[in-house]
Amino acid sequence: MRRPLFAVTLLLVVIAWMKLAAGGWDSSPAADFSAQQPNPGMILYATGQVCFKDEQEIRLQSVTFYFSENLFQNSGNSEQIIPFEQSNSIEQSIRFQQKLICELSEDVDTITLGSNVVVRGTFAPFSSAGNPGEFDSAVYYRSLGVGGRLRKAEILAKDGKRWYVREAAYRLKQYLRARLNRILPAEQAGVMCALLLGDKSELEADIKNLYKRNGILHILSISSLHITIIGMGLYKLLRKIGLPIIPAAIGGSAILLFYGMLAGFSVSACRAIGMYLLRMGAEILGRSYDMLTALGILAAAMVIKNPYYLQNAGFLLSFSSVLGIGSVYPALAGRERKKVGARYYGEKQWKIWMRKFAGELQESYMASLSITLVTLPIQLWNYYEIPVYSVFLNLLILPLMKPLLAAGFLSLIPGMGFASKVDSFILQGYEFLCTFFDKLPFHTWNPGRPHVWQVVLYYGILTGIVLCEERRRELEKRKEAEKRRARRNGVR
Repeated sequence: MRRPLFAVTLLLVVIAWMKLAAGGWDSSPAADFSAQQPNPGMILYATGQVCFKDEQEIRLQSVTFYFSENLFQNSGNSEQIIPFEQSNSIEQSIRFQQKLICELSEDVDTITLGSNVVVRGTFAPFSSAGNPGEFDSAVYYRSLGVGGRLRKAEILAKDGKRWYVREAAYRLKQYLRARLNRILPAEQAGVMCALLLGDKSELEADIKNLYKRNGILHILSISSLHITIIGMGLYKLLRKIGLPIIPAAIGGSAILLFYGMLAGFSVSACRAIGMYLLRMGAEILGRSYDMLTALGILAAAMVIKNPYYLQNAGFLLSFSSVLGIGSVYPALAGRERKKVGARYYGEKQWKIWMRKFAGELQESYMASLSITLVTLPIQLWNYYEIPVYSVFLNLLILPLMKPLLAAGFLSLIPGMGFASKVDSFILQGYEFLCTFFDKLPFHTWNPGRPHVWQVVLYYGILTGIVLCEERRRELEKRKEAEKRRARRNGVR
């Protein structure tokens, strides 16, 4: 086997997913409480460290709930954490194993990331899906490590601690979001905030649903294309100006990690950044980089840290898309494409360009089809339906992603706002194409959620086809090598 490490990690992930799909782990966040669970609507006091904030919402980690106001000793100083009486009674306090969302009515800009706070609010657990196909908030938020929220939360006290780098990333993100809103119409600014900054809070519902119905919502996630433009672009630039491999790799990685902080380290961003770091590690160690092995290592590491990622559609779609490019695409594409040149002396240049364009179009179609084949069961499992024309729409959408991102990043630079006109033109084209495909007949196929055995059978057949095709190509290469060797030895 050519990739034993990838095969082992993939097998472990598949087994864990099958266990989750069969109900091997409790899907209720209530299990994350120890002896006593707060009732919905109960007014609670909580302490924790601010690990995320956005507009009028903060997220706490290392959370402890207190059920009685008598546990507090008012210090009279709102800038100091209110000290608590030491009590080991489980009836008075409870350690919350997951993160907690606090919905505030005040501005979060006065609260710094990394600070410890005391909050009071009304506890509200996330609701589970009551009908097939309904969004399951409890499962989704648990996959993100969040177990509940406090509504109408009020900050009672805070200390002066802060994570300086993450707070700087948040401030920069707020500045860039405001800039996008100045140079673009509100609807397009929301799309670019999601695309460049990982912030979907301003994405209008109509645009989000339009993209989702047509199967192109994935373009709004932080992906490998972002990493190519930022991380690899900076690495290659540093190498060209003469820096050795190690400083260039460290420089690119540092900027990319800062961008990950700015974008919120979503699941897709963690996947893309993690694979980039593994690639830089291979460069530093002088080893060859294998995309599928890196993908398997990263998937196994994330699942070991949080097995409930396997119930997160974003995680599954992000990793399976790369898996389709790395495994199914080579089987569909067949032989490596040769360089396009003139077939005979004096051939017209436009004919050469047409053949080159046809080859690139075929490659794009095969890549899009490969991703669709691998993600099909995941789409049906989570959304019960798939857009029929998404493969063809992506052929028109994806080639424009690189200029869209490049112009978007340029427009964030002061004095380069005119680059946003390119983004505006491309986004108008996206909306036109989505609206056109949205009106075609048989737009959506809705067969419902497949059974586990059907998913296993589908991937088994797909894996068998890929392995057989890979084996066939290896035999062909071996025969060609033997023929070349025979010709060199003069044997006919």
